[in-house]
Amino acid sequence: MCTILFYTVKNMYEGRADVGRAKAYIREHWREKFDMDAITAAVGSVSGRHLRRIFKEVTGRTLFVYYQNVKIEKIQEICWRAI
Repeated sequence: MCTILFYTVKNMYEGRADVGRAKAYIREHWREKFDMDAITAAVGSVSGRHLRRIFKEVTGRTLFVYYQNVKIEKIQEICWRAI
């Protein structure tokens, strides 16, 4: 029963549009300082607290860690282009 419950809850959050919008906002605004209020406003449909919880459940990372990873990835892309 625990496995079924976990599977149901996990699938409930797959493909969440609000998580996708948060990811898109971070990818577009990676050069800016991390701003949870701006991300929440861009998503628009949930509170910041709920967004943080859902994002972590769906991606396995916090919003800030995701932001840091995107920032590192983008900087690496710029460096590789310069070589």
